[in-house]
Amino acid sequence: MSRSPPPFEAPTQGSHNKKVDEIFEQQPQLQQSTNVALLSRGISLLSITQLRDLFRDYSLPTGGNKNVLVNRLIIFLETFGQNQQNILTAFSAKL
Repeated sequence: MSRSPPPFEAPTQGSHNKKVDEIFEQQPQLQQSTNVALLSRGISLLSITQLRDLFRDYSLPTGGNKNVLVNRLIIFLETFGQNQQNILTAFSAKL
């Protein structure tokens, strides 16, 4: 006794649009994580004195070791730099 294969169901336009929307929703998340990785690498190249000078320029606390300062600066740029392009531009110019 042989079985017949299940009937072929062509994907509907709605399901295709959902998949496309899901892909485009994931794109900014991937780009943001890539930006953070590049940003942390670049910031890590700065000396602790340069980091503290940047922190003073933006009125941020300057205490802690280099790793703490790098993480704090990344959080600051992720939080405020995305919304205020002038801060991100000014920061990049100082680097």
